[in-house]
Amino acid sequence: MKSKEKKISIELLNELGIYELRELARNIGVVSPTTKKRNQLCKEIIEISKGNLKANINQNKKGRPPKSITKISSIVNDYVPQEILNLQKPLEKNSYNNILQLAQTPIVYSDLEKNSQNEIFGYLNSVNNKFYIINLKNNGIFKSMIFFIPESIIKQYALRDGDKVFAKGRFSEKYDCGIVEEIELINDKKTNDIEEPRLNLDINNFQIPNEECYIFGKRIKKGERTISYFKNDEDAVVEIAKEMIQLSNTEEKIVFLGVELAPEVIYYGKTIPNVEMFATTFYDNLEDSYNSIINAFNYCNTILKDGCSIRLFVFDVLGMLTRLDQYFITEKDRYLDHNISSIQIIKKIVGLGKNINNNLYITTHVVAFENQKNDEFIQKEINKIVKTI
Repeated sequence: MKSKEKKISIELLNELGIYELRELARNIGVVSPTTKKRNQLCKEIIEISKGNLKANINQNKKGRPPKSITKISSIVNDYVPQEILNLQKPLEKNSYNNILQLAQTPIVYSDLEKNSQNEIFGYLNSVNNKFYIINLKNNGIFKSMIFFIPESIIKQYALRDGDKVFAKGRFSEKYDCGIVEEIELINDKKTNDIEEPRLNLDINNFQIPNEECYIFGKRIKKGERTISYFKNDEDAVVEIAKEMIQLSNTEEKIVFLGVELAPEVIYYGKTIPNVEMFATTFYDNLEDSYNSIINAFNYCNTILKDGCSIRLFVFDVLGMLTRLDQYFITEKDRYLDHNISSIQIIKKIVGLGKNINNNLYITTHVVAFENQKNDEFIQKEINKIVKTI
């Protein structure tokens, strides 16, 4: 049924949770939806859908992803007249919406650079089932840019959120985004060497860990979640580096996640074989830090599905929580003096550790500092998930 044949009602809106309601509000152009109460959101959503209130054209589209983004997309498509949606700014720099616009608007293709393909590197992500890569400032582009991945390529290689991809494509300076045309590597494997059909193991099942391993000189079980305390940053970095070097010759994939690090720490980490670095420096912006955290989470899940076991090091967990608080600053819902979205992301990262079967597991090692042992968030939330070693 076409959108003009349906109307948004208060009954429909009452079926949505607050986060879904905010996402719907963002999609149709409500100003600052995270700062408004439910009744005000409902009122403005209805007024915009009727055309009585002009949609906001300067949205940043940030916020906690709703549990059912496809539901929101369906509501927007079914209930909101297209002419209302067209009042919003069509493409906006660094907004995930521009990738959807690129996917849906063929006229943009004519603005792509035609002379040569550019090399692209990044980790796959998706919104409303549209896949994209945020290029990680490599090669000739030298800036972050969103590249849409056509559905035909997604199906050809069975691509998933978190896949590490080297690709070629073209971009538009005008719209600050581009299109992937060719995939060369997926998770460091040449596309010709990837099994068909691609392995896609069920990682939702798990068993009690029983095989032993060592970390920081302590015996633990593979698939456990641990936390270790160090005196300072320098001691922690040195000890983590030692562990990663020792693990570099194993079949486990080593993943390091940290934000606001010194550049030399990141450089050194990248010299260690078999290490995947998700790290930002103190001069990177909040968006870079958030994307690194989400990419690390998605990457761990996708290579587990490929059948690869993982050691994940999460550096300075409270520093990471603070960085996420800054990213979600406009959201008002808080717990233990932290943003709820920040807390949920940290708990998901720390809680990745599990033993899926005797041959497949992810072991997580959280790093904190001795003066943080009594922190309320660690005491009440992290300690529920981890084992102190």
